[in-house]
Amino acid sequence: MYVFRLQLIKVRGGDGFQAFARTERDGTPIRQANGFLPAIPPGLQQAFDNWRSSYISSGSAPRDPSSDPPTRFRDLRIQAISTEVSPCLIDDNSDRRLQIALNNWLDDTPVDGNWREIIDCLVGAKAAEEASSKPLRVLLQFSDDLSNDTSNNLRLSRLPWRSWSVFQNSNIEIAFAPPEGSHVNPYRRPRAATILIIVGNRQGIEQGIQKDIDNVRRLENLNAKVEVFDPPSYDDLRTKLRENSYEIVIFSGHSKSNEDGTTGWLALSNNKDVDISRLDEDLSVVVKKGL
Repeated sequence: MYVFRLQLIKVRGGDGFQAFARTERDGTPIRQANGFLPAIPPGLQQAFDNWRSSYISSGSAPRDPSSDPPTRFRDLRIQAISTEVSPCLIDDNSDRRLQIALNNWLDDTPVDGNWREIIDCLVGAKAAEEASSKPLRVLLQFSDDLSNDTSNNLRLSRLPWRSWSVFQNSNIEIAFAPPEGSHVNPYRRPRAATILIIVGNRQGIEQGIQKDIDNVRRLENLNAKVEVFDPPSYDDLRTKLRENSYEIVIFSGHSKSNEDGTTGWLALSNNKDVDISRLDEDLSVVVKKGL
């Protein structure tokens, strides 16, 4: 099995990211590369903001216009609400422009920063794994702490990395690794995984939610135990997390975050949004029990 690891570290006092790439085969490093990636350009920042605004303002599912104003899971700064478009119907143009801006940044970076060596390392890993007919596992690790940044800069983890041209038409599994220095408890594989699916506000995305549930339930064929919690109240969710043990917890429903991605909310119902940080203590209990 091949694994490609990409680490991007924000340059202190600088404008860009130090890049470190490594390809591993069955846990053994076989190729490494270093490079430099310039800071996220204004055009990409603008394309992301436009795409996000398009998604947020796309409105709720069709409803009776004589009833109360629609309650949507949205950025409160966006005042315009459309009641004629489902929130899953995003402006294709804004989506396309975001993909183009992302690839312009990643593919057209000046060669003097050795970023091309990073790409070559990834392409080599892809070729090796394609020859083995197995998916290439890509681990992305970012250290771009914006806790003291008030400029609303875009976090790397919020970019649609799956849209990078290098990943297109490839059998690739992408995951985010915790920042360097984070403590992660060793995983203890259970005899059979217990999975909790928390179903939140599904307004306008009912088919996608059901597809999520159906796909996870397929794991029951591998002896996994799947529990669907729908719809949860905040207090019931806290009790569920504290009184049970789960290896995997999945949330399927509407969610949102603030501009810089430092705070997120889950929409448990049409009129109940929960700050994710309020669940930290409850989730820590589940983590200690094997999450």
